[in-house]
Amino acid sequence: MVVSTKVSVTKNEMKVPASKHVEHAKKRKEDELLVLRAQNKVLVNALKSIEDIAEKEIKKNFDLVWFARNRCRHPNHAASKRIEKSEELREYISKLRSQDGDFHHGLNSGILAAARMFKDHANITHVSELGKDEIVDVASNHAKKIEESKQCFPNLEAEEFPHTQQE
Repeated sequence: MVVSTKVSVTKNEMKVPASKHVEHAKKRKEDELLVLRAQNKVLVNALKSIEDIAEKEIKKNFDLVWFARNRCRHPNHAASKRIEKSEELREYISKLRSQDGDFHHGLNSGILAAARMFKDHANITHVSELGKDEIVDVASNHAKKIEESKQCFPNLEAEEFPHTQQE
C-alpha cells in the first residue's frame, strides 16, 4: 500500500526574514575572517621558519664555500683558522678535503645559492604590519623582489672574508 501525503505551505511561511539572511551572511563573513587570520598566521610562521633555516644555511655554506675557494690563498687568516677548527663544520671540512671534495664544494655552493634565494622569497617583514591601503603596493614590490632574486640565482658570491668572531 502506498500512502501519499501532501504538505501545504503558504508563500509567507516559505519566506525567511531579511534579518535572518543578514545575520547568516554576517556570521559567514566572521567565520571566513577567522579562517583567513588563522591561515595567515600559519603562513607567516612557515615563512619565518624558512627564512630562519635559510639564514643558518647561508652562514654555514658561505663559510664552507669561502674555505674551499680561499684556504690555500689565506691559510693564516683568522676566518680560515676559525672554520678549520669549528666543531660544527668538522665533518664538512673533511668532505671538502676528500677525493670527492669537488662534489661537496658544488653541493655547498648550490645550497648557498638556494638558501639566499629562499631567504629573499620568505622575507615578508615589510608586509606583515601594513594597513589595507599600503598592502597592494607592497605586494607588488614583493613580487618584483622575488623576480630580482630569481634573476640573481645562483648567487655564489663568497669573495668577502667570513666573520671571524666565535659564535
